[in-house]
Amino acid sequence: MRLPGETAGELKPLSDLTKVGLAASSYGYGLAVSPLQVLGAYSALANGGTLWEPKLLLDDKPGVRVRRVAGEAAVRAVSKMLELVVERGTAAGARIPGYRVAGKTGTARKIDPLTRKYSTSAYVASFAGFLPATAPRWTILVVLHEPQGAYYGGLTAAPIFASLGRRLLALEAVSPDNPADPAVGTARR
Repeated sequence: MRLPGETAGELKPLSDLTKVGLAASSYGYGLAVSPLQVLGAYSALANGGTLWEPKLLLDDKPGVRVRRVAGEAAVRAVSKMLELVVERGTAAGARIPGYRVAGKTGTARKIDPLTRKYSTSAYVASFAGFLPATAPRWTILVVLHEPQGAYYGGLTAAPIFASLGRRLLALEAVSPDNPADPAVGTARR
């Protein structure tokens, strides 16, 4: 099922990339994806490497499996890396005491429409992830265009992810998947 606003994105063939272009693409520059594509990629990780067709929440039709996009070993390795981003990396603001969270921050300079060059003052901050990491139920993407003050995804978007995640976990009464977390006793929910 195609949803309104879907796009193919933009990714140059490897043969067309210069060494600088290859290096820049490793951290997200020179390529374009839609928010739905980002959610699909993170959801595929959360689903053990299987990509499913996007589905509206109110749609009662069963989901449609698209294809396997990664093997189990690769999914485990990447998911562990995403958990470490939250546990010890740039996404401390996404932590939810008692739960393992997997995700990644994003901070990108916007293109200035007048100069067609990267802006030195306008940013997009984001955080994409899934929770609980041991048995994912939700994939969430938070995108902030031109946040004021702090503009890093870990400082702006990750705390919004955590707030939403805490609410979803509480609404569904999901048991902690990391009860040994020392912050559990001191956390407010």
